Amino acid sequence: MDKKYRFYKDAFLIALANFIWPLGYSSYINFFPIHIRQLGGNDFVVSLIISIPLFAGILCIIGGILADYMDRKKLCCLVGLLPYLLRWYGLMLTDGNGFWRER
Repeated sequence: MDKKYRFYKDAFLIALANFIWPLGYSSYINFFPIHIRQLGGNDFVVSLIISIPLFAGILCIIGGILADYMDRKKLCCLVGLLPYLLRWYGLMLTDGNGFWRER
């Protein structure tokens, strides 16, 4: 197979995937708050869950900046440890079962 043909095929598949992904996400994001409400979530929980992709985007930018200045092994350890620490922080905010504490 010609390498040029394979490159164009791969580029076409990547472009197609980048076109299809937002279609699925836009249909998901419209009905997800309704599902959270049916599970018993309030406005704060819905807004917190919906804002997670925003924080992920910000963390990607910060990770890219850190990758320019840090050693790869140190950055991988830091990035691997971060979700673990965030999980424990989230458990401190909840009652341990994933439900918000009533204060």
